[in-house]
Amino acid sequence: MVITGGVDDGYNSGNNGLTYAGTGTLTLDGTNIYTGNTTVESGVIQVTGSLANNGSTNVFIAAGTDFTSAVIGRQVSVASGSYSGLGSTAMGNVLNRLGTSADIVAGSNSGTFTGASQANVSMAWRVRGMNETPGAVGALVSPLISDIIRLTGMTTASADPSPTDPFTLQMTYKPTLLGSEARESLNGSIYLAWLNPNGAGTGTPVWQNAVLGNFGNNATRAEQNFQGSFAAFQLAIGDTNVANYIGAWGVDTINHDVWAVLNHNSEFGVVPEPGTVMLLLIATGFLAVARLSISR
Repeated sequence: MVITGGVDDGYNSGNNGLTYAGTGTLTLDGTNIYTGNTTVESGVIQVTGSLANNGSTNVFIAAGTDFTSAVIGRQVSVASGSYSGLGSTAMGNVLNRLGTSADIVAGSNSGTFTGASQANVSMAWRVRGMNETPGAVGALVSPLISDIIRLTGMTTASADPSPTDPFTLQMTYKPTLLGSEARESLNGSIYLAWLNPNGAGTGTPVWQNAVLGNFGNNATRAEQNFQGSFAAFQLAIGDTNVANYIGAWGVDTINHDVWAVLNHNSEFGVVPEPGTVMLLLIATGFLAVARLSISR
């Protein structure tokens, strides 16, 4: 792995992995030759090469007491195309941190929305605000059972939501913050959410099901609230082209994660709140392109 230092090198690497705690950008170029985890404590790690054999869940953001100073970025070319495998985990001694992992498990860069030969995908974390925690009084946003990830770089636009190629985002959640995980999953009460900046009026944000931020959905109701992993979902419908079911979403209670097929960059988290799901079913019912069954 060729390592190019930023404003402040501040890194060490070896058999125990690589940790960066600088003030600039550390670029990892070429093929990975170190073993262990990749961690950014401050500054930016920009991966333009390969982190082969380490896996996306081994990219950690461990920013001491403040997530906002650390970012992991990945460069995805139009030629190689795949967003799959990009991900990070919230780590470090951060107050109220839940240790959430987020992974893009499907999707390709067509170049249509990035406007360049590559997409510079960025993942940054933040902890829940006081009005985003279960039991918050008078909050306009829903309580979250995960940390919050900010996903950018799959589009040239800056507004939320911003249109992108279809992709599948998966996030873990804290099952101990739920009453009955199995029951709430079956009821459609656990789902990947996005922070709609104008959900309760201009300038008033609300957490909503992430697929409501999509630029058009074509998933059927049978493809929503799927009980199982995204891999199991694709096996069940016999289709690996995510463009054919934008707006599909599901819950995997075995691994305690949620997933959704999206086409927008935003802030994402996991919400356990049944009321919004009913609104979702009504809204996506009008947007869905009808199909006869879940099997193609």
